Amino acid sequence: MNNGVMELQKITGLLGADVFFVPCISGTKIPAVTYTQRPFEATQTPAYRFALASGEFNIAVYLGQMSGGLCALDFDRDEDLAAFLTVNPKLATTTRSRGSRGGMVWFRVTGEFPASCTTKHFEWRANGRLSTIFGRHPKGMDYTLLVEAAPVAVTFAELQWPDGWDLPWVGAAGRDAAEALAREYGQPFYTNKDGKVNGINERYWAALYARENRVLFDPDERNFYRYAAETGLWETITPESIREVISGRILEISRTSQQFTLEIQITQTRLNAVVSALKGIIEKRGAFKVKQRFIHVANGVIRFTYCVCRPSTC
Repeated sequence: MNNGVMELQKITGLLGADVFFVPCISGTKIPAVTYTQRPFEATQTPAYRFALASGEFNIAVYLGQMSGGLCALDFDRDEDLAAFLTVNPKLATTTRSRGSRGGMVWFRVTGEFPASCTTKHFEWRANGRLSTIFGRHPKGMDYTLLVEAAPVAVTFAELQWPDGWDLPWVGAAGRDAAEALAREYGQPFYTNKDGKVNGINERYWAALYARENRVLFDPDERNFYRYAAETGLWETITPESIREVISGRILEISRTSQQFTLEIQITQTRLNAVVSALKGIIEKRGAFKVKQRFIHVANGVIRFTYCVCRPSTC
């Protein structure tokens, strides 16, 4: 039995039979096969397994969902790896490997986990990422196993993080929504060469208000309406109340983004411009002209039906 066969058996026994292995050109991180559209079953064919066991290729893992939730954290610096293991002692006994420096911590995540990302202290490798576990590193040394044990199973929520580390998934949903809003309406504010805010994008702030509040504007009635979830009714709201809410959001974002000169832009003229832009974004002409066969009452809804049968048969 050659060394390649033995290594493949050892790695398979270590990581599990459901792991999606990818052969890479020796001494590189370049896949030797097309793998992104390859079903897992195609990695179990004799020809594919022969390539993995030949010893002529590096062996990498297609992480995340393609390998049953097997994910990895890659640390370039020993001190970052040590800091992470200090707050996650459970992972001291999970699979750990090393390329040229630091270490790779492998574990299985049960349930959901965030998208792959890179930060100052680590690289989170999950869906869409490859990680090499066997073969020759591009810098000339071999990949080695520092802890030869099966991956520990954890939920992502169980992971602890040293103080001060950047965690891209925290607030990710809000950032994604803000980026989508900026793509559609433009940036929320503009700065001069000194980094001071010298203008705001009224349409952005109007769209932000519309996203965070269920509102409409009827140009025939010249009124704004907000849906009140607690009563199930559309209630009129004044431009003054809208200006106050928008003013508060601008002030809040100026502080969270540390763009304190944004506060200077909170003027009646600019807020009026935001409210004016809001009309066009949420306009719905004749929103309440359709007659409904029901009315709201204090504890529910009364629905009216009409009998179209002959009186003698009712």
